[in-house]
Amino acid sequence: MSLVYNDVGIVYDSHPFALAVMTNRISYAKSQKVIADLASIVYKEHLAKYSAGYVKTNNTALVYKSTTGSLLSIGKLSKGQMFKGMAMKGQWIELQWGSTKGYVKMSDVTPYAAVSQSFTSGTVKQAGVITLKRDATITSTSSKNSALIGMISQHQSIAYLSVAGDFYQVLVGNRVGYIQKNDRI
Repeated sequence: MSLVYNDVGIVYDSHPFALAVMTNRISYAKSQKVIADLASIVYKEHLAKYSAGYVKTNNTALVYKSTTGSLLSIGKLSKGQMFKGMAMKGQWIELQWGSTKGYVKMSDVTPYAAVSQSFTSGTVKQAGVITLKRDATITSTSSKNSALIGMISQHQSIAYLSVAGDFYQVLVGNRVGYIQKNDRI
């Protein structure tokens, strides 16, 4: 006697998905438990992927001022960098960009529910605003040999939190970064 049980379902949320599970050679009661457990795991992963959690850039990702109209790039995020998203806006991730918001295409990042790197929390306490005279790098520390985490475009303004030596401390995607002083106007 063959013990084959299965179930199929479609979840209609902002990012619909279908799930099909088949079991073989286990009792009906056990198959229902296995199907329910698998569905629960898949649904939790689905929610984590499409929540405004942390994101890692797949390649260099452009940061835009808005998600509509003529898209104006205000900066870039480097490949492989992790940031905290503020919200999902359709096919966009909203993130902190100094004292304003920036937007990255969902297709340019991989979502994560949690991350092991250190991030700040809270809002930007604006100590001042700088405007860049040229494209400027955002680094992970206030050292000349620091890892590149992103760039801000020429003529863009960004709020800084404090000054650390020759660097302005900024908040990008709830992550502290540094811009060298000689890149400002």
